[in-house]
Amino acid sequence: MSTYKFEENLSQSQLEELSKCRLEPAWLSQRRLEAFERFQSLNWPSKSEEEWRRTDLSSLKELDFGLSQSLSNRTKRVSDRDKSNGYLAHLEQSDSPEVRFSASPNLPQTVVFTDLESAVQNYPDLVQNYLDLIKPEEGKFCAFNKAFWNRGVFLYVPKNTQLALPLYSHISLQGQNWGVFPYSLIILEENSQVMLLDDYSSTDQKRESFSNALCEIYLRPNSHLTYINLQRWGEGVQHFFRQRARLEANSHLTTLAVNLGSSVTRSDIETVLAGPGAFSYMLGLALANKTQSFDQPTRQTHLSSQTTSDLLFKTALFDQSKAIFSGLIQIAKDAQRSDAYQANRNLLLSPNAKVDTLPKLEILANDVRCTHGATVGPIDPEQFFYLTSRGIPEREAQFLIVEGFFEDLLGRIPGKEFLENIRKHLTDKILS
Repeated sequence: MSTYKFEENLSQSQLEELSKCRLEPAWLSQRRLEAFERFQSLNWPSKSEEEWRRTDLSSLKELDFGLSQSLSNRTKRVSDRDKSNGYLAHLEQSDSPEVRFSASPNLPQTVVFTDLESAVQNYPDLVQNYLDLIKPEEGKFCAFNKAFWNRGVFLYVPKNTQLALPLYSHISLQGQNWGVFPYSLIILEENSQVMLLDDYSSTDQKRESFSNALCEIYLRPNSHLTYINLQRWGEGVQHFFRQRARLEANSHLTTLAVNLGSSVTRSDIETVLAGPGAFSYMLGLALANKTQSFDQPTRQTHLSSQTTSDLLFKTALFDQSKAIFSGLIQIAKDAQRSDAYQANRNLLLSPNAKVDTLPKLEILANDVRCTHGATVGPIDPEQFFYLTSRGIPEREAQFLIVEGFFEDLLGRIPGKEFLENIRKHLTDKILS
């Protein structure tokens, strides 16, 4: 069994002590220990596995990091009244124990928006009932997070509650050689609606660290969620992300995965359409440069009839960067009269950039509509000539083309706060 250097820093006794320091209930301590046992028994992914053979984990194998101090110290929650910066509420976490929270007076008191550790203390039954959409046995990285999660978001929106303004969560890495394990748990009850931006960043672009994140989403009937995960870690971070959403009848989910940072990223996103009339937009935006590597597997899983999923992932690549997209559409036998669409578009801005795109269908129903397609290509030379011939400098012309490449995708996202935030970081990355 292959071992990684940082595994020397991990032990069961250490995990027991950390859980004790955080005053966690017995059920959570037990779940952590069971996940750690599973972590120890599972192999690391290897190139012999089809799903991982294009993902290079060699640099992770030599990475030596410790657990962030935020795991070994109990959270200190600090409230900043009315400093939500245009959002309905703002949750700020880092690799220190302090959590800062600010909210508008318009945030309903029945809505729970907090860090996951505080939710365990204050809403234990609710967390316990839902904290299992992704199982530890699904893989080494899943078990790793389930055992050691140390930051995260808990969002609960009760029945018949619609929030007009978005919520914002930010997790930042400020130290070096830390392992951060965010865990987001989102629950929308029947006929509720909310928008959430989940933002990851680093204060130092060069510091080596490790991020292993999970996100679980539950949508009850007729609920509507817009969820954006904005990943802008520093280039020294290696990032592994797993997201699964379960949609009940007539619920509506729009997700956008934005990958800008880290040296190595694997962002694994699945939507499970479990009730009739469920609808999912799955959107992805990635911008890679230097030697960045982005691996983006997706799954559109239709379990119920009359469900719809629509996926659009776009990636632009500079320099010697690499991207992998593998999209699976699964339609169960009982999911008749379902529609599934999948499109992957890639823009090569360097002859040395590389893309692999791998669509796949598994269809057991006979009354469905499914389409999938992928494109890979450079900037249109006629389009580039048109801009430069009108006096636009080459660098600015390239920027305009890349910006336009992503614009139709961004146009599907509601909320100007979201778009302003994303466009700013996208512009900074293009011009860097």
